[in-house]
Amino acid sequence: MGGYDLNGKYVLIIEDNAGDARLIEILLKESELSSCTILKEANLEGGFKALESEKEFAAILLDLSLPDSMGLKTLELLLEKYPHNNVIVLTGQSDKELGLKAVQAGAQDFLDKGNLDSDTLAKSLRFSMERNAILSRLEETQRIAKLGHWEYHQANDVLQASDEVFHLFDLIPEKSDPIFLNFLQKEHPFQLFSQFINEANEKGFVKKDVQVPAKEGKSEKVLFIRCSAKGEEGRKVFQGIHSGCNRKEICQTGICQKQGTLPANFHPIQRCDLHRFFIRKIGGLQSGYF
Repeated sequence: MGGYDLNGKYVLIIEDNAGDARLIEILLKESELSSCTILKEANLEGGFKALESEKEFAAILLDLSLPDSMGLKTLELLLEKYPHNNVIVLTGQSDKELGLKAVQAGAQDFLDKGNLDSDTLAKSLRFSMERNAILSRLEETQRIAKLGHWEYHQANDVLQASDEVFHLFDLIPEKSDPIFLNFLQKEHPFQLFSQFINEANEKGFVKKDVQVPAKEGKSEKVLFIRCSAKGEEGRKVFQGIHSGCNRKEICQTGICQKQGTLPANFHPIQRCDLHRFFIRKIGGLQSGYF
């Protein structure tokens, strides 16, 4: 069978049922991903130890019911420690809803162990690896362009945000416990998202510039935010994208214009139109309705 080249890369199976782990191993060896090296661990602690090595893991197949961890907390603990790894959750036949929640919490995909074959497994792994690579490149692009995106699911009150959203607020990215209520605390910078979500819920789309007060030792920032809402009431998904300029960058724009190094129509009052251009481009590519 033709192979999808995974030479030198590993697939980690974290599964306490030896029969299920062996079946997945056999299916991988029968698939186009047979060139990978397979490692198996029976608990989350063993999985952590495997991931601490310098091996390159193409994917992690994670059972959520382990001797030392149960349910979505298993995924959250893994992503908290290894946020950029490609994780596919393994579920039982009656756990489809749990699988969907796992994807919302950061897994790339979920697979029903009762309906696995080599083609289904290989397809899920291949797509998840490609998707994870694209997301990594997008994160890097956003970091360079100072762009961030976030998504709020009304049905289960979950907010997911890219690393750059945290960086724009001078925060350390959080990968675990992504519950929106945590960010509604008055003192949390993300609290301002609630006003855009409320407006987008009424109007369908919101576009605003917002000034963010300066932290100690930092410059005041201006954020350019767009937020859209899609779906039925009670189950809407709100997607936001924003970029930011600090006051120093805005002032430099004005100086450059006075010196004649920027076009006359590139005015400092417009606050870094280049960032707005990126928002339009990236926003349009990501969701189709920015």
